[in-house]
Amino acid sequence: MKGWVLFQLDGEEFAMLTKIIRINFTATDILAAFEAAISDGVDVLSVSLGGSNVEFLESGISVGSFHAIAKGIVVVASSGNSGPTPSGASNLEPWMITVGASTMDRSFTSYVTLGSKKILKYSLPPHKFYPLISAVDAKAVDASSANALLCKNGTLDPKKAKGKIVVCLRGDNDRTDKGVQAAHVGAVARHHSTGSRYSCCF
Repeated sequence: MKGWVLFQLDGEEFAMLTKIIRINFTATDILAAFEAAISDGVDVLSVSLGGSNVEFLESGISVGSFHAIAKGIVVVASSGNSGPTPSGASNLEPWMITVGASTMDRSFTSYVTLGSKKILKYSLPPHKFYPLISAVDAKAVDASSANALLCKNGTLDPKKAKGKIVVCLRGDNDRTDKGVQAAHVGAVARHHSTGSRYSCCF
């Protein structure tokens, strides 16, 4: 998604803009994004980037967020996906708000409002478990393993995927399309994996 998104919530107006939309980027790209956000006069920066720990002066997020804080901008950053290991969390600078995800007794429900104003509610049942299946194990007979891992169009077998959570690998096709392909074959959900080391052994 490129450009500004404007919306209202509880009478307040919000404007959102994505600054970095590529998978591969450098510390220079991150600093440029911070600089652009500061120039735009934003109030809050959500930085969903987490990586390995480096010295503050070597981190684009650390330096960029320090400049943002100096301008009165709140910076919220991801603690990363590493661990559980010592020093596994990232973005721990004292001037930022660091957030992480965990398993908790909460219900996260997604609501979709259609153009007709009909509201659809989606969530998995809280007390039911579904089996995981790697997309390559759910591949159709005539599909290649490489394309099935990415959950590309026509690569999944409904008989293998139905009623399961299909794990797709990140690749050159859109995440939304992966979800559509999983839904077409009757999967209850689609999980997005960022590395091949997570694509087996379920």
